[in-house]
Amino acid sequence: MNTTDTTEIHGYLIDPFAETVTKVAYEGDFTCIYKHIKASLFTTVWLESRKDSMSVEKNFLDTDYHLSLSSPSVIDAIFVDDEGLFKDDQRFFMLRGYHEPLAGRGLVLGANAEGDTTSPKITMEKLTELISFGDVWDLMKKAG
Repeated sequence: MNTTDTTEIHGYLIDPFAETVTKVAYEGDFTCIYKHIKASLFTTVWLESRKDSMSVEKNFLDTDYHLSLSSPSVIDAIFVDDEGLFKDDQRFFMLRGYHEPLAGRGLVLGANAEGDTTSPKITMEKLTELISFGDVWDLMKKAG
């Protein structure tokens, strides 16, 4: 994602070690993502809005948001450690409606239509409602 004016941009850090979601500053480039999630590689889970859609996916999470691996209508992205499953003493979090727990910390950032980084569109309160923390096997049971 490109950035333009980053003076006011923030993200949400999902920390399964502390079991918290906190607002964090985004300093304007991808190295900030590495710092926040404490990783050397990252991958993304896209969080897209379905508010204007009448598609079946609208109620996928019983909310106006849908989690997917790719999307033409991206709103927010959750950046996670791409090598998180290989680390010892790892912690996990689950996003309601997603097919598996995510390893390590996650950073939620937004994007506009041009692909520029923005603050997330989802509120911290809504994001917190969608997250659960716990043992990976318990979280897998929740995923179905």
